Amino acid sequence: MELGYSGIAYNLSIRGIMSDSDRCTIHHFPLSSLLKLAPSLSTSIKFHRNLLRVPPDVPFRQYTRLTVTVDNIIHAAALNSGNPVLKTYDLVAVKPLNQAAFDQACKVSERGIYFEITYSHLIFDVQARRQMLSGAKMLVDWTQGKNIIISSAAATANELRGPNDVANLSVLLGLSMEKAKAAISKNCRLAALCCTSVGTKY
Repeated sequence: MELGYSGIAYNLSIRGIMSDSDRCTIHHFPLSSLLKLAPSLSTSIKFHRNLLRVPPDVPFRQYTRLTVTVDNIIHAAALNSGNPVLKTYDLVAVKPLNQAAFDQACKVSERGIYFEITYSHLIFDVQARRQMLSGAKMLVDWTQGKNIIISSAAATANELRGPNDVANLSVLLGLSMEKAKAAISKNCRLAALCCTSVGTKY
């Protein structure tokens, strides 16, 4: 909120076959209590929203998200709109570990699919940086920069960066500044709206 964002997704990551115990149990953070305890936070939020031209009355939204890592076609095929576990989350992301799983995930997913690039490892993991940059550039080339989402995958607040910093970083991946800004704003909103409109959680 302090950096000017208007939403966050709380993520649970699992691998392989889902069970009923993987249903969403994520609770939203009590934001009103936080703002009462730290009035200076409201001032900072207003300042950054003004810089980013985000209307002050836009609500801060909290989403629940499941990320499923899959390494075979069978696991990927289970990620469909009829899966009752997936329906308990606002958003579902698929992390395929090979080409076959990737192809299957794209096949069974509904329209409105988006491709995600995370930036926290680009900043803090020197060993993974070169490989991630190469993979991200290939994805940008393949999609022509369309339907790309840039997210933090941050485990701590120290790994977060402001929207303008993320947009500048995204340009290094081959995105134009216009598409880089869309990847951290418009595309994220469209992905969330797509979930609501089709009644599934992708």
